[in-house]
Amino acid sequence: MLKRLNENYLGIIRIGIQILLSLFFCYGLFESILDVNYRHNLHLIIIIITSIIGLLLIINCFYKQKKIEDLFLLLAIPLGLIYLFFQLPSYKPDEYHHLFRGYDIINGNFVSKKGEDNVAIIKVPKNFTTYYGIQTKTYEQLSEFIKIKADYKDMVETYSTAASNNFVPYSISNIGTFIAKSLSLNYFKTIYLSRLFNFIFYLIMGYFAIKIMPYRKYIIFACLLNPMVLMQATAVTADILINSLSIFYISYLLSLKNKDEDISSKNLIALNILVLIISLCKYIYAPLFLLQFILCKKENYKFILKWSIVFFFIDVLLVYLLCLCNANYSNPSYYVYSGLGLSSILKHPLTFIMTLFNTFEQTGGMLIESMVGNLQNWFDVKSLSISSPLYLIFLFLTPFIIEDKENKEVKNNLMENLILTFTFLAIFGLMFVAFYFDYYDFTTNVIRGIQGRYFIPILTILLVLLTNIKGYLKEYRWLIILVVLYSNLSIIINIINCFI
Repeated sequence: MLKRLNENYLGIIRIGIQILLSLFFCYGLFESILDVNYRHNLHLIIIIITSIIGLLLIINCFYKQKKIEDLFLLLAIPLGLIYLFFQLPSYKPDEYHHLFRGYDIINGNFVSKKGEDNVAIIKVPKNFTTYYGIQTKTYEQLSEFIKIKADYKDMVETYSTAASNNFVPYSISNIGTFIAKSLSLNYFKTIYLSRLFNFIFYLIMGYFAIKIMPYRKYIIFACLLNPMVLMQATAVTADILINSLSIFYISYLLSLKNKDEDISSKNLIALNILVLIISLCKYIYAPLFLLQFILCKKENYKFILKWSIVFFFIDVLLVYLLCLCNANYSNPSYYVYSGLGLSSILKHPLTFIMTLFNTFEQTGGMLIESMVGNLQNWFDVKSLSISSPLYLIFLFLTPFIIEDKENKEVKNNLMENLILTFTFLAIFGLMFVAFYFDYYDFTTNVIRGIQGRYFIPILTILLVLLTNIKGYLKEYRWLIILVVLYSNLSIIINIINCFI
C-alpha cells in the first residue's frame, strides 16, 4: 500500500515537471518568434534545454519499459500545449461559435433565444465580437490584443452556428469560460482558458483509456496522438467530449470483456452513461450502445439486454426533448438547406447511392487528410506530403503491435465481429444520411459539410476489428513514437510559420 502511494506521488511529481518543462518551452518559443532579431539568446537557450530534457525523458521512458500511459503523457503534454497556445484563437474551425454558445449557456440560456426570422440570438461582450476571426493574423498582433481589457457590461447581440447545440458538449470548456467571466478576461484569454480545461479532460481520459485497455494498447496511443485529435483537444469545440469519451468507452468495454468476473449493474450503468453523453453531443453516435452486446454470454444476455433497453429509451427521450427545444431555428449557412427527408432516400435509393459515390470521389481525399490532421486551421495549413500517408500506415499497423508480456492472439468470435462491424457501418451511414438531409448540394450532387474529424470515434472500432490477426510486431514499437512525433511536428512547424 505504501509503495503504491509513493508511486502515485512520484507520478504526480513527474507530470508536474513535464508540464513546467512544456510551459517553459512554449514561453521560450513564443518570445523567440516575437524577437525576430534574436536579441535575447535566453529564449533560445530555454528552447534547447527543455527540448533536450524532454527528449531524454522520452528515451528513458521507452527503454526502461515504462507504462504506455506514462509515455502518452510525456508526448501529449508538450505537443498539446503547443497546439493550445500557437494556433491563434478562432483559427480552429467554428471555435468562436462554440465559445459564444458556451457563454450563452453559463448565462442560463440552455435554449438560445430567437430573434427575427427565428435566428438564434446570443448576447456576448462587445470585445468578443470585435477581435474574433481573421483580424488576428500574427503572434505579434496577439501579443498586443491579449492585453486589451474586456467590458462585460457592454453587451451586443450576435449569431452563432452552434446556437441550436445543447449544453452537454460545453460542460468541460465552460468551466474555463465561467472562470474567465468571473475575472472579466477578454476574448483571447477566455478562449485559452476554455481550451486548457478541454485539454486537461483529454489528458485524464486518454491516460485511463490506455491504462485499462487489456491488449494492443498502441491502438489507443496512436489514436489519441492523432494530430486532429490533439487539435480538437486543445480547442473550444463539441468534439473533445465525443473523441475522448468514445475512445475511453471502447477501452472500458474491452477491459470488461477480458475480465473473468461477472458484469455488474454498475459496469453497465457506467457504459450507458458514457454512450448517453456521447450521443447527446452528436446524435449520430447513438449506435455505440450496440457495442455492449459483445459482453453477452449465455448466462447474462438478459441482464445486459435489460439495461441496454432502459438506457436506449432514456437516450431517445432526452434526444427528442433536446431536439424539440432547439427546433424551428433558422440556421444561415453556406449551403442551402436541402429539405430532403428519409422518404426521398426510400423513393429514390439509386439517386442517393450515386450521391454517395460523387461525395467520396470529390471529397474523399479531404476527408482522410482532415481525419488525421493533415489539414489544420480552416484547411489552410498542411503538413509535409509524406506525413499523412505515413501516419495512416503505422496507425493501421498498431493492431499488430504487442507488448512484451502480451498474448499474441486475441480471439473475437463471429458474433462479436459482426457487432463491431455493424456498429461501425451504422454510424458511418447515419453520418451521410444526416448531412444529406441538411447539406445536399443540388448543383454538384454532393453531400457537403462532412469533415474527417467526425470519423475519429469509429476509427478505433475499425482498428479493434483488426486485432483478430495475430500480433507480432513487438520490435517496431519505437517506430510508432517516431511517426507520431514526426506527424505532429511537421504540422506544428507549418502552423507556426502561418502566424509569424
